[in-house]
Amino acid sequence: MPRNGSDIRRRTKQRKRIMHFGTWNVQSISRKMDEVLYEINKLDIDLAVLTETKKKSQGSENLGMYDYFYSGVRKEKRAGQGVAILIHRKYRKYATTWEGISERIIKINMNIRGYRLTIIGVYAVNDDSPTASKETFFQQLNDEIIKTGKTS
Repeated sequence: MPRNGSDIRRRTKQRKRIMHFGTWNVQSISRKMDEVLYEINKLDIDLAVLTETKKKSQGSENLGMYDYFYSGVRKEKRAGQGVAILIHRKYRKYATTWEGISERIIKINMNIRGYRLTIIGVYAVNDDSPTASKETFFQQLNDEIIKTGKTS
């Protein structure tokens, strides 16, 4: 029996969209950026949180294949701690805002095809850190998580 237009069932093929995430404690980014970019690109990582960057201040840079957002200690302090997010250029247009909360916490907001996504990058304090430092860190982290949950 011949098929007519009403008999044909069309299957719409939904394309899988997979975003690859990674983290890396780089133990100072100053002379390793090329190596880091090479490795995360080789591993097909779309978004990477880098910790212990030891980069001072806050800012962002376009590094060709990736955008680099970072938050570290103030310029007058000795280099230490630091956290950053690298985003592949194919996701660049989805990044709406970013904020360096502290030298240990960074946040980026994205809107990907109608879905809101917040990435919080964290370089946690050591267990042997002073109690006051730990309390401050966890309070800041908790505040950011609560803020993220309240956004609509």
